[in-house]
Amino acid sequence: MNNLFFASIHDAILFCQKHPDQLVLLFAKHATFLDAVSNFPDNLIITSSDANISASGRTTTGLSGFSISLMLAQVIPVSSLPMLQAQQLEDAYQQVKKNKNACLFLLCDGTKQTEEIFLNSLYFIDDAFKIIGGSAADAQAGETTIFFGQTKVDNLAIFLNIQRPTKLIKENLYQPTNKQLLVTHADMISRTVYTFNNQPAAIEYARQLNVSVQELANLFLSNPLGKNINGNFYIASPRNINKDMSITFYSQIVPNTFVDILELSALKEIIQTTQTTVKKQPSFIFSIHCILRDTYLNQTNQWPLIINNLNQISPHQTGFVSYGEQLFNLHLNQTMTLLVVE
Repeated sequence: MNNLFFASIHDAILFCQKHPDQLVLLFAKHATFLDAVSNFPDNLIITSSDANISASGRTTTGLSGFSISLMLAQVIPVSSLPMLQAQQLEDAYQQVKKNKNACLFLLCDGTKQTEEIFLNSLYFIDDAFKIIGGSAADAQAGETTIFFGQTKVDNLAIFLNIQRPTKLIKENLYQPTNKQLLVTHADMISRTVYTFNNQPAAIEYARQLNVSVQELANLFLSNPLGKNINGNFYIASPRNINKDMSITFYSQIVPNTFVDILELSALKEIIQTTQTTVKKQPSFIFSIHCILRDTYLNQTNQWPLIINNLNQISPHQTGFVSYGEQLFNLHLNQTMTLLVVE
């Protein structure tokens, strides 16, 4: 796998034409590529993103991504009803499941809130098989566009039969407080929680933080909720407070489970832990950063710290800003997920 960055869509198309044996995955804002769709070659995948990540930093111009041999990739367009492609997805999985370094790279429509439906359609995949992905969208454009060649698709599943050792890493900027909430009434389909601890969700959330409901929305970025799964916290970000005091989230929260209220932790210590987890310098890394994480890093001018740390892990790095992340069988928010290839 090779990291890529192009200043223009025309440079990207030329690269694809010169390397017909490579599958090229790129991420960019809509305005960067929409005028050139009629010229897209078959070996090009382009996905909406709010910003791009490369060794040079975070940018909203150009196109970032990676290439991999077509011999090592199976690309499956997936509709908004992913069960319709279940057999095709299972057939592709059967071809790579014995390779412990293989992974499934997902590109999801970040505006339709169907990521969990997509993940649930992958019921046949072993829990240990690596899955990583990002929900695509361009906030400025207000929509998602995923192109496979010149065809616009809802979602993509890309099985990567990588031959070198691989690892998936999750980086949260948060730690648990001593405050927990019991989800007593929730609708998983709409991702809405109606009550915590048998109280209206917004009122109880605010009470736990010792603030008014009017102040609560301003704390969503600093105090999201964490789902504790086997000692690991997976973030569910609140989206908005509704008139009935329910709260809608960016990912599902399961009824009759506990969630932890989180707080920001020490960034330098967190990124050092990520670097230590990788251990030795890999040949390539790809990072996916939630747009809410991106918002916090922009507000606090801490993107340079993140980029510097990623470059120390490997200068052969690229990534994008997403509307949510997929890691194994979970959809989560406010996180960096990292695909590491030794």
